[in-house]
Amino acid sequence: MHSRSRLTGKQSKRFIERKQSRLIITTLLVMISLGTIIFSISRFSSLNALAINSITVSGADSEIDGILSAAAYDALDGKYLGLFSKSNILIYPKKAIRESVEKISSRIESVSVSRGEDRTLNVSVTLKQAAALVCANLPDFSDDSTGCYLADSTGLIFKQFSASSTPFINKYYIPWISEKYGADGDAVGTFATSTELFLELQEIYSVIKEAGINLSGILVDKDGYELYVQDSNDDMETISPNDTSVTVIYMNNSETLANQTVNLISFWKNMMDDAKHNGVVKKFEYIDVRYGSNVFYRLIE
Repeated sequence: MHSRSRLTGKQSKRFIERKQSRLIITTLLVMISLGTIIFSISRFSSLNALAINSITVSGADSEIDGILSAAAYDALDGKYLGLFSKSNILIYPKKAIRESVEKISSRIESVSVSRGEDRTLNVSVTLKQAAALVCANLPDFSDDSTGCYLADSTGLIFKQFSASSTPFINKYYIPWISEKYGADGDAVGTFATSTELFLELQEIYSVIKEAGINLSGILVDKDGYELYVQDSNDDMETISPNDTSVTVIYMNNSETLANQTVNLISFWKNMMDDAKHNGVVKKFEYIDVRYGSNVFYRLIE
């Protein structure tokens, strides 16, 4: 009885040892197989026949075209996990290329990346469209060629303004931008105002112009706003189209801009209807809508 237990114990020990040996051998074989597969894939990914041989960039202009192409090539440099080539046309890092190109310029709205023919990578760029002209100075109606920038629909300043840029957009004067960046500074890549305020200003700009008020710009100050209106009005034929005198409209942050805009439009319509009815011309030096429905104004005699 005792000897049988010893024999059974020895057999159990040998069984366990054989099982462990088989497990080790199996593990080694699996590791060798995986290593062989990974090595083969790594070599396969680095084949010249699968390497991206060119990158084409479309949608950009000559100022940044070359820089964008270089950024795309940089994103292809190296290997995944040190094993698989990123320049392989089948496994290239699309997201990394897109992000690398987008970082180059604040003028870029979006980037798309796709495979082309003959191992070519196509990078298509969409540039931002100007939604407003932002000038980092006080109003100068005779010259807006210096110290001004183009901003997108969120208020992000993305390009310095030049004579060749589109001028037929909403215009804002924000002098404290120059206080922050200096007279010779560059505000590109920053926001003109908070996006929330910028969207609100864009909305009232649109509403005022739709009401027939010839709004030509808004001064955004820390304490309030000045709106500049050309006195010429299409509904009043007696006013010369060459008349460039300006009416200043005062608004502040005590009341909502929306309410002040409603009061302005109501006042303007009533005054213009009355002027038209009586066959007279009314020109304003200023209109003040900062005090609710009580609108103060001064006429130019």
